[in-house]
Amino acid sequence: MNLPAILTKAQIVENKEIIPQIYLMKLYSPELASRVIAGQFFHIKVADRTDLLLRRPLSVFNYSKDNVSMLYEVVGKGTAVLAEKRPGIELDILGPLGNGFSITPDVKQVILVSGGIGVAPIFCWAKELVDKKRQGTDIDIKVLIGAKNRYRVLCEEDFKGLGLVPEIATDDGSAGHNGFVTDLLKSDHCLPSTIDHRPSTVVYACGPNAMLKETAKALSDHKINGYVSMDRWMGCGMGVCLGCVVKTTDGKYKRACKDGPVFRADEIEWI
Repeated sequence: MNLPAILTKAQIVENKEIIPQIYLMKLYSPELASRVIAGQFFHIKVADRTDLLLRRPLSVFNYSKDNVSMLYEVVGKGTAVLAEKRPGIELDILGPLGNGFSITPDVKQVILVSGGIGVAPIFCWAKELVDKKRQGTDIDIKVLIGAKNRYRVLCEEDFKGLGLVPEIATDDGSAGHNGFVTDLLKSDHCLPSTIDHRPSTVVYACGPNAMLKETAKALSDHKINGYVSMDRWMGCGMGVCLGCVVKTTDGKYKRACKDGPVFRADEIEWI
């Protein structure tokens, strides 16, 4: 059950570049850490400037008793300013926001699919699933990671630290499978066509929209349940501005920040 979001200050513990333009930020905040679940995000105020008035949404990558961590990519003015923040600085944070991942007791196999920076919420969910396994839940977990090349593969060692060995796909073939991560998902190794997976298998995915669209198609073809975490521009983070809406198959629109960011793959009208 989601706990109410809070507006609070959190101190930066570390903010380091792990590969070019990708940063890992850890914040000290027991209050936030006690509320978050995998798949949720924080809305962060990056500066007291009129040209950076809107907060930036960052998915939760990891959390412990006292700390929360986020992976983010420097793609514009706001994240560039965030990358300059040093340990000891306090950030104004709203969160945790949105609906995260969930699982039902009948699921026996989980396939986690990530592309690029979309690995952040997928890793967080993997950690929660591994915790469930340690508590006696019988779940088989597969991890698939997609990247442009071997230098852009994220969090492979982090997954191994959980006891999971990811399968890798790169666009240029410099690591793992030469092609897309959805090729791995559709392979007989992951989804054998001779096996009825329903309802024991569920897929969770986060990454570029094209990857999510192809993932949803694969799930439909195999009649498998799955969930996607949607990356959308979020102005307010609370469902008021309607800047993050996604169209659903019933012709209506849902807000990624409030109704998502995690949706059933089969409820999205993919374009």
